Amino acid sequence: MIGRSESMVRELQIGQDRAGQDRVSQDMPELLARIESALQRAEVAAERLRQRHRGLRSATRDTLTHLDRLIDSERTRSHG
Repeated sequence: MIGRSESMVRELQIGQDRAGQDRVSQDMPELLARIESALQRAEVAAERLRQRHRGLRSATRDTLTHLDRLIDSERTRSHG
């Protein structure tokens, strides 16, 4: 009887394994869609950061140029 019980338990486990594989197979398209959606959001966020970085770099360059001109004009005025 123990052998038969073990056999039945094993059959149940195999059935559960197959059911689990089927469930994974069914869930895979949803999982892939979620991953793709997350990647698209990440790409959009990366583009926003790139644009923001470009804007900050440009503003920094403009500020430094303005400060250089201001320093030069103060030097000229004080030595002039």
